[in-house]
Amino acid sequence: MMDWERAWREQYPKEYEEYKTSQTKEEQKDQTDEDKEEKKDKTIIEKVETFIGDIFNYITNIYQTITNYITNVYETVSNFISNTYETIVNNVTNVYETVSNFISNTYNT
Repeated sequence: MMDWERAWREQYPKEYEEYKTSQTKEEQKDQTDEDKEEKKDKTIIEKVETFIGDIFNYITNIYQTITNYITNVYETVSNFISNTYETIVNNVTNVYETVSNFISNTYNT
């Protein structure tokens, strides 16, 4: 405590206490305002983090959906080609056997 503050307190105790009380209230108000501002900042940061997380999840879901779709299309096309190939091979084989049997039966009779 400064000398002038001590002299003031001793000479004008009531005014000194009022001053100190008002100063304390002002400091408390300032601290409360700072706390509110800090809480507001934290809330904004949390909202931004949540928003970024939501965007990341959305992009991840889109990527996964596209990947699944491409995989399904690939499998469908692959199965179609494989089945078509097998059908063609079987049909050609059947035609060959039929023609071969016909020719064989024709020459044998």
